[in-house]
Amino acid sequence: MSLGSTGKPLPNGTRRSRQSGQGLVEFALILALVAVLAISATTFLGKQVAGSLSTVGAQIGASVTRGVSQPAPTLTPVPTRTPSPTRKPASAYTTKTTCVAAGYKWYTTAPKCR
Repeated sequence: MSLGSTGKPLPNGTRRSRQSGQGLVEFALILALVAVLAISATTFLGKQVAGSLSTVGAQIGASVTRGVSQPAPTLTPVPTRTPSPTRKPASAYTTKTTCVAAGYKWYTTAPKCR
């Protein structure tokens, strides 16, 4: 029979074991291991990462400096579209050549431009 902290027997089927705090201890050990690995990785790779970051920073700084020293690009005006002349009605064209050149269709059954 198991006794609780008060010395009274625990309800039937309930057991108190020494493993109740084992999960917390394992979690703390894993957390400490991860912290040690992170610190050692930072120490080992810190110089390489710092070198890479300084190279990137220098390139960004150089591009910003170049951008400031160059004059602003001039904007070229967009050419305005000239309005097309008004199109004559199809009945104004009496020959096949002028009718087709104007973009109409020439009908041969009844020689007309439409």
